[in-house]
Amino acid sequence: MSDLRGLRHGSGNRLTGLLVAAVLVAGWWLAAWSVADPSGRSSPLLPSPADVFEAIPRLSVFAGPGTPQTFGNAFWVLLVNTVASATTLFGGLLCGGALGIGLGLVLGWNARLRRMFEGPFLVVRVIPLFALLPLFLSWFGGARIGSVSFVAFAVFSMLFVNTLEAIRNVDPVARVFARTLGASPLRVYRTVVIPAIVPELAGGLRVVLGLAWAILLAAEFLAAQSGIGRIMILAQQYFDLSRMILIVLLIMLYTYALDQVVSVCVARITRWVPRI
Repeated sequence: MSDLRGLRHGSGNRLTGLLVAAVLVAGWWLAAWSVADPSGRSSPLLPSPADVFEAIPRLSVFAGPGTPQTFGNAFWVLLVNTVASATTLFGGLLCGGALGIGLGLVLGWNARLRRMFEGPFLVVRVIPLFALLPLFLSWFGGARIGSVSFVAFAVFSMLFVNTLEAIRNVDPVARVFARTLGASPLRVYRTVVIPAIVPELAGGLRVVLGLAWAILLAAEFLAAQSGIGRIMILAQQYFDLSRMILIVLLIMLYTYALDQVVSVCVARITRWVPRI
């Protein structure tokens, strides 16, 4: 019975999501129609959904001069540049995530190290990310390692703080109870603290994944030789808002898909957490 209710609840959520999406698209279409000129041509400042769809074949120009503007060539361009961006994104996520979570766990375990290093790392963390873009550009030029390093730095700064806060929020009663049962401090940390921070850490990770695409786009927007950001740069140079909106929608789709994958993985890992 509970499974049936869960199935109905999931179907209702999906239907509601589709209805909201349909309303948003209808509102977008209505707004584009309201600013169109009397001849029916859409305003270049607000393309309609149809204009954005018609912009897909024009992405073929990024495959090289003289390339026919077809949907097949456009999808190939998107595939190649998406792979390039995804490589940068996941490289930054893995490096920054491992460093941020790992360092947070180390400092959370050792109070002395925490008092010594937490302050300096938090000072580094409050540096405005986009203020560092010119520095990373100067250090690495247009090399992909620069974009990976920038994404890694941003992910590290967010997950480091998230890990420390998750450790602080662990109920001290659980630690004391485990100690009274004879567990060593290391075992308490390994079997009580680390599992307890997983749900909160997973929530922070989902937020980071959503921001990571925006951070990646900012990094590629400067001097990337390939990737989604490069397409956005060229679309901006030609003031082609249809292609710019298309890239924004594509990034939204990628972010949503990645969030859903992470949600499923987190739900499996945290099966022991009571569901409301």
